[in-house]
Amino acid sequence: MNISITTIAEIAAVISAIITVCGLIGAFFKRRNRIKSWREKEIAKLSEVADTITLNLVKSSKFISTMGQVEPPHEYENTYCSPKRFPLIKKIQKELLNKDNIDKKRYIIMGGSGMGKSTFSVALYYKYIKKVKSKKNPTPIFIKSLSNPNVIEDIHEICQSNLEQSIIILDALDENIEAAQDINAFMDKLEVATRGFRIVIITCRTQFFDNEENEPNRLKIKITGASKRTLEYQKVFISPFTVREAKKYLRKKFGLRIKDYYKATRIAKRCWDVLSRPMILSFIDDLMELDNIKRLTAAEIYSKIIDKWFNREIEFQEVDKTDLFSFSKEISLYMYDKWLESKSPFIAPSEYQYFLNKFRFDKSPY
Repeated sequence: MNISITTIAEIAAVISAIITVCGLIGAFFKRRNRIKSWREKEIAKLSEVADTITLNLVKSSKFISTMGQVEPPHEYENTYCSPKRFPLIKKIQKELLNKDNIDKKRYIIMGGSGMGKSTFSVALYYKYIKKVKSKKNPTPIFIKSLSNPNVIEDIHEICQSNLEQSIIILDALDENIEAAQDINAFMDKLEVATRGFRIVIITCRTQFFDNEENEPNRLKIKITGASKRTLEYQKVFISPFTVREAKKYLRKKFGLRIKDYYKATRIAKRCWDVLSRPMILSFIDDLMELDNIKRLTAAEIYSKIIDKWFNREIEFQEVDKTDLFSFSKEISLYMYDKWLESKSPFIAPSEYQYFLNKFRFDKSPY
């Protein structure tokens, strides 16, 4: 059989093309696997600050993306949703992904109890990790809880790796004991520790500060080496759910259970100032047993949620409900009195033992 030189050249060209394509496919899968491996390792770090429920929520389709606003949402008689609210995660994520922008940024994200500050922190970190696809060297990102008494040392340890352009999310400033005792001194320490980071995001409960003047504002860090201007915290409030967002959440929650969805919607509308907080709205199942919702009050909502919590706890711990109620009430008052005195939201193990002995709960299984 005769094979011409032209035919051989064509076969060689085809083989060469196949090899090239195989090489490209191999490189694609190698890069994809590298990014996948990096993602899995980075997401595993979330276990340090996030519980399973929060992480599963952020990963699921039920998550309603956090909205932000410049105006405080709870300084009025009623909950205030600004007409200029914006997608908070998308706004900050855009800054995180922009490696070309070397300007340093500092954010403080504020919100009332139950507004979803910790969920926002986890979601921002998670969505940044998932957004990075083909970049060879993604900008390192870290997430830490400020409730950890050793958090300053942990941040200094990160900085020793010369991560000048890295990002750090610091959740729960209001849960730090040092900050509760002297906020200005702690913020100075935090500023020094985070000086090398390109972007720092801090979350804090709004009520942690006595007034607006005490909220963190200007830092001592210069914007550029030669500039006299210094960085300022960009203060953003987490916006409450709108009625539309609450309905969206309830639709995802109840699915085809149309009757439950409409009842939950009516309950939410009756006490909107309470249920506009994502954490409280997540307890809507506990309120579904209420018969008369036409005259529903905030006190009744909290009472029902607490009662359902007690019922779950006595079943789990096998304890007496009256005893658990008495214990919970007394320790709440004890911790509140301590907070009034020292501004610390915590009690040490020795103080807890003192409480147990004083109120004769030393035989209780708590």
